[in-house]
Amino acid sequence: MGQMQEKIRFRNVSKSYNGSDVLKDVSFSVGEGETLVLIGTSGCGKTTTLKMINRLTEPTGGGIEVNGRDLSSYEVTDLRRGIGYVVQSIGLFPHMSVKKNISIVPDLLGWPGEKVASRVDELLGMVGLDPGSFRERYPGELSGGQQQRVGVARALAADPPIILMDEPFGALDPITREGLQNELADLLRKIRKTVVFVTHDIFEAAILGDRIALMDGGRLVQTGRPKEIVENPANSFVVEFLGKHRFQLSLLLTDIAEVTAGTGTVDLAALEGIPSLAPDSTVLDALNYFKRYDHEVIPVKEDGEISGVVTKGEVRQMVCGLMQVHDAGVQ
Repeated sequence: MGQMQEKIRFRNVSKSYNGSDVLKDVSFSVGEGETLVLIGTSGCGKTTTLKMINRLTEPTGGGIEVNGRDLSSYEVTDLRRGIGYVVQSIGLFPHMSVKKNISIVPDLLGWPGEKVASRVDELLGMVGLDPGSFRERYPGELSGGQQQRVGVARALAADPPIILMDEPFGALDPITREGLQNELADLLRKIRKTVVFVTHDIFEAAILGDRIALMDGGRLVQTGRPKEIVENPANSFVVEFLGKHRFQLSLLLTDIAEVTAGTGTVDLAALEGIPSLAPDSTVLDALNYFKRYDHEVIPVKEDGEISGVVTKGEVRQMVCGLMQVHDAGVQ
């Protein structure tokens, strides 16, 4: 991932409630502009870990730093104004318009009205809601997916450097959830905030995370890039957690760049008008393409021009290789 400035660090953090350990010796860091996804079994401590970052709960032992500064040295109010927070229950104020919900923190910070109005419209557009249609609506007039978009916009309102997201799409139906996951992934790539995201959904973690931190019983079991964890699980717990999804995750996390060939021997004229894939598409995208279209070759287009091709034979070979990795179990 290269060198990046460290934004958040946990140093041997523990947490106990009534003598019972919830977190045990947890250490990790999150770089500036990175999205770290916390995932694990129910009750593993991932939400407790998240809440420590904005001091909704305090550690029993160890230390936490934000921007190289011990978290306990911050005034809680100042700390939280610099951290956006999105939760599953959304928490929009029902008696306030969408505009008022989004502008809560900028208003508290004393932003001038014109700047607030401009920021609200900018954010609504960013999360896919037309400002003219939505700014004066109330939460009760919105669908669950629309409310969650407003929740994301509110978290971004004062342009905080850190965003915390606690299963924000957990209550949504699968189709809405998948759409929002993909849109959020695109948004996070553009805004490059430091994000800590909690989920129980391994596919959501793979789509959104630059890195994944897998937890069990209050401990970190494995931290790494999604592809690294899927293809090189640290132990039998990780293999069991990935379970039957491991092979599909491999397809999702393998770029077609690995099977894309040049256009030297290809009749480009014959490929004109044929549906194409983008260079950052995955092997799973290619498989779905071949199921949908009766073609032996997929054109790969960049900036409207064919930059390469993917053949059915190469994809088949790649899939067989991934199956061998999958069948090998713990490496």
